[in-house]
Amino acid sequence: MFNDFSWLQARSTQQNRLFERWVVLNSNLRIAVIEIDAGKSIPTARLVSESIPAQLIRINPRDADGPKGTISISLGSLGALSAINELLNRTIN
Repeated sequence: MFNDFSWLQARSTQQNRLFERWVVLNSNLRIAVIEIDAGKSIPTARLVSESIPAQLIRINPRDADGPKGTISISLGSLGALSAINELLNRTIN
């Protein structure tokens, strides 16, 4: 991420364009973004998650807070995903 001298800017730019296109093409759908362990010190992933018109589920043991409407889970990733899995299994069965 830092001092990466083999960084391919053109590839990143293309990926970003494709992602932005996907967001626009799917803006009529109900989308959920599950963000795991993205901290506040380098907020790049948090800013992307918050910019998408979707239900944000933020999993972070220290920094789970988010904008209004965020589902904040103050657990580590394994604990949170295990709990979500258990809830889904109960709902389906």
